[in-house]
Amino acid sequence: MVLVGWYNLPRDGHAIGYRGWHRSPFPTLAPSGDLFVSGGYSGGVPGGSVSAADYGNNISAIISTVRAKAPNTEFVLVAAPEANSDWAFMDAERFPGYRNALIQLEEQLQGVAVVDVTTTWHDVIASKTFYDTTQNGVNHPNDFGLFLYAQTLLELLAGIP
Repeated sequence: MVLVGWYNLPRDGHAIGYRGWHRSPFPTLAPSGDLFVSGGYSGGVPGGSVSAADYGNNISAIISTVRAKAPNTEFVLVAAPEANSDWAFMDAERFPGYRNALIQLEEQLQGVAVVDVTTTWHDVIASKTFYDTTQNGVNHPNDFGLFLYAQTLLELLAGIP
């Protein structure tokens, strides 16, 4: 039996990449699941942006905290899609660095896998617009964008291209 818990913790100004790790409920969670899925890049917000190294350190801290309570937990880290570079509020150029930080964790830690939606999204955007993949033309996926997430996750979990 696989136990999976669902938490949607980030809030504006408190997301993992936005220096909210110590203000979030993560340190107090008592995980009971076998699989922990994490994703998102709120750290791409200008003025509050964190470096890719800091983002990776924050994710690593989450992994350490969860594994202190549930050492056999495996992790799927979702490298989120780039935001629309025309949107002044989000620093889309940081996203590949955040993805690379997750890939470094995958290489360094056992039981950690990365779903690279960043690259999938980037490849699709080469022939489509952000309005084709998002519900707001900026960063929130529409049904097709969610399909890209699902397809990329299935490639990792089930080897289905």
